[in-house]
Amino acid sequence: MHKQRIWIASLAGFGLLTPFLPWVNFMNLIGVSGTEVGQGWLVLPVFAIAAILALTGARAYALDSGRRGGIAVLGVAAMGFGIWKIIEIHKGTIEVAGEVGKELKKAGEGGEALGRGMLKMFGGEVLTMGFGVFCVVAAGLALVVAILVTKPRANS
Repeated sequence: MHKQRIWIASLAGFGLLTPFLPWVNFMNLIGVSGTEVGQGWLVLPVFAIAAILALTGARAYALDSGRRGGIAVLGVAAMGFGIWKIIEIHKGTIEVAGEVGKELKKAGEGGEALGRGMLKMFGGEVLTMGFGVFCVVAAGLALVVAILVTKPRANS
């Protein structure tokens, strides 16, 4: 297999792990993964398709221009999605599922005073950014950079 394909498949493989990393921290105590965040699971197919594009075709040769373009578009999509989620977390409008999401909904339905009291007690914010969402952006950027710095397949 060509080295270019191995590198790009490895970067896409790292991207496949990012939904399982903590994207949001609840009161700096509990990490919430991307699979429990609204639409966080969407990065799985993006990076899976990028890996499939890298691993299919004539594997002894570098990627052709069609596959290179597809992987670059998927990398840009992953970066855009990650940036969108960073903005949602920063604004506090992100949807959180699971047990943490249920507790946040309870607090929003009349537990605001309790939430403010907990903030005073623990200090800080209820939701803070985890490193997983930054890894999504980094993996998408790495895919785009890998495509831009590697040579396309020579026409024969």
